[in-house]
Amino acid sequence: MTDKLIALLAASRRFCVTPLSKVIMHGNDRRHSTCRSIVGLLLAGAALAACSTPAPVVSNTGALALFSTCTKPLYPRESALRGSQGTTAMNLLVEANGRVSDGKIDSSSGDAMLDDTAMKAMKTCRFKPAISDGYAVAQWTPLMYVWTIENPDQAPGRP
Repeated sequence: MTDKLIALLAASRRFCVTPLSKVIMHGNDRRHSTCRSIVGLLLAGAALAACSTPAPVVSNTGALALFSTCTKPLYPRESALRGSQGTTAMNLLVEANGRVSDGKIDSSSGDAMLDDTAMKAMKTCRFKPAISDGYAVAQWTPLMYVWTIENPDQAPGRP
């Protein structure tokens, strides 16, 4: 748009070559007033062209666990002896540096010992932090840990 405006002004032979500082300082002269109008139109056209440029797309992502950094929890002996199984659903507060600073149990596996063990283990994990507007940010991140006894005949305390 700015290029078309300059071409139009040049074609009408009213194109102003007076320095902008003189246009601003000496506004009483009709020639300078015209120049000021032209400069204003050019600046307005440039501003409109800048506004029509789409903003860059910034993707926002949630925190992702780096499972190779997690400590695998040991099945608590007492829970295994009872045959306890289930899923511990938790929320972890992952900081911008990728470390867990807080956690809470959202849904119990039905065995407090399994829940506590899962929470302690998952707090040792490192995470790729959440991204918002291009910056790493703290974010609550849901995570589930499933407890299963794969072979009940080999559970601790069984012959």
